[in-house]
Amino acid sequence: MRHDLSVGRTLSLRGMVCHDPLTLTLGLVSGGLSLMGSSDAAEGQRDQAESTARAQEMQAAAQERRANEERAASQREAIARDRKTELTLSRTQAVAASSGAGADDPTVLDLVGDTAAEGEYGELTALYEGHARATTLDDQATISRFTADRTRRAGPIAARATMLSGLSSFASSVGRARFDPRSGL
Repeated sequence: MRHDLSVGRTLSLRGMVCHDPLTLTLGLVSGGLSLMGSSDAAEGQRDQAESTARAQEMQAAAQERRANEERAASQREAIARDRKTELTLSRTQAVAASSGAGADDPTVLDLVGDTAAEGEYGELTALYEGHARATTLDDQATISRFTADRTRRAGPIAARATMLSGLSSFASSVGRARFDPRSGL
């Protein structure tokens, strides 16, 4: 069933049938522009995903560098504590010798043993703390790299979805504004 809207234009109740070439042309141009916009948006999504992935990889590299720095710093701290322990042991023996106590004196041996144990504990603590901080940074770097990989994978998927949406919009606009050759226009 058709209703006459004006000279040269009719509307079908089942869908738009365009007898006017200008309306048909505008519908096609509109769909084409929508498709072009979708294409640009898809390209932007791919670029954004790649840019984000690169930033995440740079963050991972920085975290790995900091992890290595933490390991090195803890090793330097352990060496400094060892040096301090050795100086303390040397001083303990010198004071004991100057007081007349021998190196075999039980009190001196207890002091030396306690000092050595405390020094070793300090060294191991420094190494452990540095290792723990480095492990945390390594884990963060792994997460950053994983996120970068997922971002890289998601970018093209989002871009394809945008393109499909644009194609759907274009097809819909073409379907709504199809030319009816029976009109003679």
